[in-house]
Amino acid sequence: MQTELNFDLVINGGGLAGLTLAAALVALAKQHNQNLIKIAIIEPQPVDLAAGYHPSFDNRAIALAYHSVQCFKQWKIWPLIEPYAHPIKQIEVSEQSTAGFSYIHPDKQHSFLGYVAEAQALGVGLKKYLKEADISWFCPNKIVQIQQQRSHVDITLDDGQKLKTKLITSCDGAQSPLRQKLNLPIEQHDYQQVAVTTNVQLSRPSESIAYERFTQTGPLAMLPMSAEKYGLVWCLTPEQAQQMLAANDVEFIGALQQIFGFRAGKIEQIGKRASYPLISLVMPQLHHHRVIFLANASHTLHPVAGQGFNLGVRDIVAAAKVIQQASQAQQDIGEYQHWQGYLAQRQQDIQQMTAATDFLVRSFSNTYQPLQLMRNIGLFTLENLPVLKGYFANFAMGFRHS
Repeated sequence: MQTELNFDLVINGGGLAGLTLAAALVALAKQHNQNLIKIAIIEPQPVDLAAGYHPSFDNRAIALAYHSVQCFKQWKIWPLIEPYAHPIKQIEVSEQSTAGFSYIHPDKQHSFLGYVAEAQALGVGLKKYLKEADISWFCPNKIVQIQQQRSHVDITLDDGQKLKTKLITSCDGAQSPLRQKLNLPIEQHDYQQVAVTTNVQLSRPSESIAYERFTQTGPLAMLPMSAEKYGLVWCLTPEQAQQMLAANDVEFIGALQQIFGFRAGKIEQIGKRASYPLISLVMPQLHHHRVIFLANASHTLHPVAGQGFNLGVRDIVAAAKVIQQASQAQQDIGEYQHWQGYLAQRQQDIQQMTAATDFLVRSFSNTYQPLQLMRNIGLFTLENLPVLKGYFANFAMGFRHS
């Protein structure tokens, strides 16, 4: 008969969200001089645990808001990431074919708005941090059966192993197999846009400026990753995205330069291209008897404001605090009473961020001329109203979330 393995927490998903949660719990246990709860991570993709390799740890640019960076600093993880991260000291917002523009800066108390790092650097840094932690990995494995009991959850893996846990945190991405297995509802909107991503080499130093340019097909973001390299997120119609993916490098650079202009210099080289469809996805119900859904598994945003990963970090900060406090009090971390405040606070933050992101996409992906004029006036107004600019700076830094 198969032996059942007992855990306090099972993290379903060993990508960026799952590893960040594990790292936060390790850090909090150290800070409060506690023993780490028994944690298991289930990951369906083959992972090189020694090297920190994971298929999602690629070269795409991840925007880290100031708030997220501060969290990584508090957890003592940032020194493993900082050598591979580049600061954002200014965001230039503009719209194609208009004179409207605005520059977003941090306030006098802060020296940067955030950082940009490759997903690979984040993943490797998190794995290094967790190297000595007493965490059980089940990889490559996936959940084939879940039975939610009153006092625990029984899990059966695809190789027949059986796990028992007080709580599952589902960090298994936007398509969340666990969410589908539990048949939980989602609210979804297809923007009919595709994001084409790549890394771009430019002729001039970046000066730590990020660019957000609104075009007729959708927003285009250039995020500084080093002195001369940017991470590109270019939102296009599905047909245009196919054309840009099929184009050779010279054709791609020519089209991008025409849309973006020469404000950051001449585009000299591009890296490997990738794409993904742009949807908004929100779970109305983040909790389902001893299962909590976090990060992309519970909400996926349009990349227009670069806040998707940061919204997930705020989930993780709040969830780790609930788990740490319940375990410190020697209470059952899966009991619903511990999660009521968390659910109310996170729902509000997610709804506000989803609404703000959706407003930006719909407002700036519209060629209606009177609306274009209003956008132009709006950008001029933003540039000349310090209070409004301060609000947007706080938004970019991840502070406007409660």
